[in-house]
Amino acid sequence: MNLLKCDSWAVILNNSDKESKAYKILDELKRNMYKVVAIDEEKKPIEGIDVYECLKDVPTQY
Repeated sequence: MNLLKCDSWAVILNNSDKESKAYKILDELKRNMYKVVAIDEEKKPIEGIDVYECLKDVPTQY
């Protein structure tokens, strides 16, 4: 399975450290023009990325 064939991604954040692997993955996916959303219980805003409290809150359009 080639994961890069997927055009939409949801990345779960487990802390607010912008140097974490999850944030780096978000940034890399966004820079490569993938549709990406973040899942964060605290819903801290991330510039240019929609953030949802849980996966079930993500609209089906993604």
